Amino acid sequence: MEKFPASMTAIHRVLQATAAVAAAIVVTTCLAAPMDTAQAATAHAQTPPRSASTPNIIFVISDDLGWADVGFHGSEIRTPTLDRLAHEGVQLDRYYTYAVCSPTRAALMSGRSSLETGVDAPVALDSQLPADTKLLPEQLKSAGYQTMMVGKWHLGQADVAWMPFKRGFDSFYGFLGGFVDHYHHLTPGGQLDWQRDGVSIREEGYTTDLLTQEAVTRIKARDKTRPFFLYLAYDAPHSPLQAPEADVKAYENIADMRRRVYAAMVTHFDAKLAEVVKTVEDEGLSRDTIIVWVSDNGGQIGAGSRNLPLRGGKGTTFEGGERVPAVAYWPGHFQGGRKIESPVTVLDWFPTLLKVAGVTVPTDPRIVGHDARPTFEGRKVKSAKMVIGNHNQGEGYYESAFEWPWKLLRVPTPAYAQLTPGTQFPPATVLPRGISGPTSLQLFDVVKDPGETTDLSAKYPEVVARLTAQLNAAPRAPISLSQWAPERRRLTGGGPGGGGGPPRNGPGGGPGPQGQGAGQGAPGNVVSEGDLPGGSAFAGYTVEKGKPVAESARGAIVAPN
Repeated sequence: MEKFPASMTAIHRVLQATAAVAAAIVVTTCLAAPMDTAQAATAHAQTPPRSASTPNIIFVISDDLGWADVGFHGSEIRTPTLDRLAHEGVQLDRYYTYAVCSPTRAALMSGRSSLETGVDAPVALDSQLPADTKLLPEQLKSAGYQTMMVGKWHLGQADVAWMPFKRGFDSFYGFLGGFVDHYHHLTPGGQLDWQRDGVSIREEGYTTDLLTQEAVTRIKARDKTRPFFLYLAYDAPHSPLQAPEADVKAYENIADMRRRVYAAMVTHFDAKLAEVVKTVEDEGLSRDTIIVWVSDNGGQIGAGSRNLPLRGGKGTTFEGGERVPAVAYWPGHFQGGRKIESPVTVLDWFPTLLKVAGVTVPTDPRIVGHDARPTFEGRKVKSAKMVIGNHNQGEGYYESAFEWPWKLLRVPTPAYAQLTPGTQFPPATVLPRGISGPTSLQLFDVVKDPGETTDLSAKYPEVVARLTAQLNAAPRAPISLSQWAPERRRLTGGGPGGGGGPPRNGPGGGPGPQGQGAGQGAPGNVVSEGDLPGGSAFAGYTVEKGKPVAESARGAIVAPN
């Protein structure tokens, strides 16, 4: 088994434990638009003819990109492509998502709350996004769409049936776990996690470049008689902090090396996104293609990102963890140059994109969110009430309830210690799943006080009581599917870094989930290889093909310890 080079190991010792946190969100009352009452369209024996009004959909996600990390928010990081999309498209100024990756992706794909599905944190190696729902690509495929996924999945990996090409995507190129080295595509445990449709591949190249090349190729090679859905999930600027040397040198004015490399990763991604946009334009698809760009969660503080003036960061239910930059761009349909102040959540994409594609939204009551098209078109809508829950390894559950502009937070009491804007929670006591253990309540007006500096709970007890009732009423799965949940570690016997015990062979001859943790988390904010979730598509999980390449990051600059 390959191991990280010594130079790569150092990278992980300067990063925070990005997989130790998670979030989940559920819209409890949809006031913007009523949910459809008809069942979803069923698959046709023959591909339905394309309607002139049926758009292509390109949904782009950046990984761990913070509020203050884009040019259109005044960042020193240069993002001309994102700035253009924001200025010519619709800027979603109050876009809310989960505070970590798996819950965000689960909600996007299913339209269901991650508290309700159990995907309330990085999904465990022996778990997947529940199979009892028809995912977004499956819905679109039934309407004649070509469905392509490029990038990060993180919704199930131990069984081929859990992989993207078995969950509605016609094709998949990328990786299955939480993150990989950007150059040799290995997990911290030295496992290869890079594949095409279930076949592991070894190839040289920076992940951002490879994913872009694949996306461009897929667009050009599409069936021009049918619309397409491209889910492009970049892994930048998620750790490890690595970027091409030329991009890093362009930020020599940034003294903090972590911030410098992080900035280079973001700008490099932005330049590659420009290639995707140019391809759409060159193919004459601009007015026929809606492009959505979002970050999956707030920036990881300590790993180069910034969320100021918002409080907190990745993993927290403060604004810095769940309010992220987002843009919707559709020339000729969405009037550009507007900043939308009405709240939009990640759960809204499922019904919105189905409606855009002309697909009937299922009547499944577990599907929440609302059609956000009226918001994008500038019409006034009432803000939805919503509950956000967050499972944080080592601490327990963070929760917040919204009734615009009010936001109530209920978190483990020890976690409140000295958290100021731009910082993260210190380590605290482990709490079991659900509402138990000592908790604290704080109430904020997030419109007047986006930095969440003034607790108004004592002044408005009736609001606290009303929002607390909403927190208690939020649907919850009986067990968390997170690798960090205390009850999951009890069930599987695995430590914080893994999904269970030794490998076990399944019917197909491949091993099942494999625990990788040493049983003890890394002290403080230090990450060691044994603590990280090593999602993998290595030999045994898929068919290993190709010759090994040099396991080095030539031409890369990495943030030092």
